[in-house]
Amino acid sequence: MVSYNCALDIGGAPPSPAAGHVETNESDISDRYIATVYAPVRTTQPRRILLTVPLAFPDPALAADGIVLRLLEPGDVPWITAACSDRELSRYIPAIPYPYAEADARAFIERAARAWAEGSAATFVISDAPEGTGAGTIGLHLAAGDAGLAEVGYWLTREARGRGAATIAVRLVSRWAFTAAGVDRLSLQTAPENLASQRVAERAGFTREGLLRAWMPTPGGRRHSVMFSLLATDTAC
Repeated sequence: MVSYNCALDIGGAPPSPAAGHVETNESDISDRYIATVYAPVRTTQPRRILLTVPLAFPDPALAADGIVLRLLEPGDVPWITAACSDRELSRYIPAIPYPYAEADARAFIERAARAWAEGSAATFVISDAPEGTGAGTIGLHLAAGDAGLAEVGYWLTREARGRGAATIAVRLVSRWAFTAAGVDRLSLQTAPENLASQRVAERAGFTREGLLRAWMPTPGGRRHSVMFSLLATDTAC
């Protein structure tokens, strides 16, 4: 059981991705996290009081349409290493190192476990069975300082793309975020040229908000990002 901060006042089979596009987004998890800082905003509303509330891994596991979301395990190192050795992943997710080694995968799994324990993020393996081989990962990253904000990040292996797995996983995690974690707003970012990931966001019910110029830091300089959002009040969720 882990904890997260709570306020007291209180994606049929889609088309295959086009060449050069991957079902992955920039907020995705890796062995190094990119944190987004949310600045405080003056408001006339009552101040939100943060409490620590227990949050357990969902039981039963999140599952739908042949997709099951499970925890990362040490045995996932080989397939994660193989998947993240795909240069296209690090192209769209700058936090994924390239070349990628087994040590990077082990560090990623350890960081994910710590994030669960700290209540700052929830990382799942996208699979077709409770103990099946991974097809990718998806993570829910809670904003430090505002319990109502969170971000979804995901990536798929090359073999798993174009089958609807990312869309189903995003829908599952989104519903869980709203019902179990008390999240009010989910954000999802993609590279402007990553049309496959943008289709995932749209099929999962997210609304395209616009282009964030020079938003994403990369080794080659800052890059634009397309921002999507989903609210707990949206009927799609």
